[in-house]
Amino acid sequence: MSSRPSAGWFEYLPVQLLVLAAVCVVSLWSAWIGFVASDDEYYVMSALGWREHFPYVAEHFGTIRASVAIPMALVIAALGESEWSLSLAAALTLFAVAAVTMYMLNGLLSRGAALITSVLLLTAPIYALKSTTPNADVPELFFVILSFWLFWRGCVGPAWRGWLLASGLSAGLAFSAHELSAALMIFYGMLFLRGYRLPRLRYGWILVGFAAVIAAECLYYAVAAGNPLHRFELLLRGVAASHDRVEVGFLQIASGGTLHVWGPIDPVVMLLTHHNFSLIGWVAVPAVMWLLGRGWRDEAPAPALARLALGMAVTWTVFNTYMLREIILLPRYYMVTAYFLVLVSAVWLACAVWPRRPKTVVAIIVAVLLANMLCVAVDNKNPKFAQRALVDYLKHSTGTVYTDPLTADDTDWYCRWARVDCGRIVTTPPGEGAVYFWNPRNTAEPNRFVKQDALPAYRPAPAWEKISTIEGEPMLIGRALRMTGLASRVPERVLQRVTSPNPPAHLYVVHN
Repeated sequence: MSSRPSAGWFEYLPVQLLVLAAVCVVSLWSAWIGFVASDDEYYVMSALGWREHFPYVAEHFGTIRASVAIPMALVIAALGESEWSLSLAAALTLFAVAAVTMYMLNGLLSRGAALITSVLLLTAPIYALKSTTPNADVPELFFVILSFWLFWRGCVGPAWRGWLLASGLSAGLAFSAHELSAALMIFYGMLFLRGYRLPRLRYGWILVGFAAVIAAECLYYAVAAGNPLHRFELLLRGVAASHDRVEVGFLQIASGGTLHVWGPIDPVVMLLTHHNFSLIGWVAVPAVMWLLGRGWRDEAPAPALARLALGMAVTWTVFNTYMLREIILLPRYYMVTAYFLVLVSAVWLACAVWPRRPKTVVAIIVAVLLANMLCVAVDNKNPKFAQRALVDYLKHSTGTVYTDPLTADDTDWYCRWARVDCGRIVTTPPGEGAVYFWNPRNTAEPNRFVKQDALPAYRPAPAWEKISTIEGEPMLIGRALRMTGLASRVPERVLQRVTSPNPPAHLYVVHN
C-alpha cells in the first residue's frame, strides 16, 4: 500500500473492475438476506408503483423516494419481479460505490491501495449485509459520495462549473433517496462560509444543481398529484409519527441492537462496538489522531482529501444524532459516516504507515478482512425464517392454516414470489380441529396487530397436539464451534445467537 502508483496488472482499470466485481459477488452471496418485510416493503411497493401505475403518486412517506424506487422498477422491467431482482438494485449500487471510490483514489493513492480500499468497503458488514435487501440507505450513500467526489474534482481540476453542477444534482438525488442527506448540503454550506478552495460564488452551482432536482420533483407532483409540495407533506406527516426509541439503562442493549451509554455519543459507541461496523471505528481512531496532528497542515492532495472526509463524517454524525434522537438507533443511518472514516483510514495507512512499516499495513488489512468475514458470519441472515417456513408448508399441503396476524402480514410477499395462495391463511384465533402455525417470535409481545389481552389466543394451549417442529439450518460458524469442541467455551447466549438465532416454528392441531 503506497501513496505512489506502482506497476503491475492493477494499473489497468478493467482489471481492477473485474477484481471488484468478483469480490462483490462473493461478498454479497455470503451476506445474502433478501426481503425482510420491514421498510423494504415500502420500496418494493414504490418500485411496483412506478412500474405498473405511471404516473405514480406516493401515498406514504416511505414510498416517496423516487431515486430508490425507479432503479428497482427498471430492474423489474428487465428481469421480472422476484425477491432476488428487487434486491439487485441495491447490490449494483454498492458496486457503483466501490467503483467510484476506486477510480477517484487511483489518482491520489497507488492503484493497489485504491483497489484494497474498495475491496474492504465491499466486504464490510454494514455494506454487504444491507446491500442484499431493498433499501434507501445504499442509494443515499452512492449519491452522497458521488456528490462529494464531484465537488472534490471541482475544487482541484478545470471545468469546475460542470463538476459543481453535477455535485449539486447528485446531492439532490441523495435527498430524494433519504432526507437525512440534507447533512451534505449543510456541509457544503459550512465550506461556503469558509471559502474552502473556491470563490464563494462558485458554490452557487451546487445549489443550482440541488434545486433543479427538487424543482423537478415538485413539478412532477404538481402535475400528477395537484400539489407541488406533496412529498414534503408526506414527509412531515411521517416525521410527526416517528417516535419509536425506547430508553434503556446504562450499558444495556437498545432495541436496535446497539449499546447505550449516553444518547449524544451512542452513535460513536455503535461505530466501535456494533458488529455491522467490524473494525472500521477502531482503525479510524489512530487515523484521525494522525490527521489532527501531523497530517493537519500537510497540503498534499491525499491528506487534504482526508481532512475534507473527516469534516463530512463529523457533520453527518452530528446532524443525524440530533435529527434521529427520538428514533431507534440503527447502524444503517451511519453508513455515510463509516464510508468517510474508511477514506481517512486509507489515506493514513498509505501516506503515514506504509512508507515506514509496510508489514503493519498488511497485518491491519488482513485483520480487517477476517473481522469483516466473521461479522458477516455471525449476523442473522434469515430473520424471517418462520414466514418462509410457512410458505414452504403451504406449498406442500392443502386446506386452511391459522397463524397470528403479524406472521400472516409478513408472509404476503413471500407467497406472491413463490406463487402460493396466501388466501388459505386465516388470522382469527384458531378453533377446534384447526391447523395452527405458531411463530414464537411474533407472539412473545404485543404488536401492531395483536394487543396484550389477545396474545393468549395465539399461543399453544396444553391440550393442543404438536404435529411438527420446523427448525432453521444452523449457522456455519455455530456448526464450526461445535465440531471443533469450542462451543463449551462460548457463553450459552452467544452460542445460541451464532448457531440458531431464530426460534423454531411449530405446527399444532387445536383441541379445546
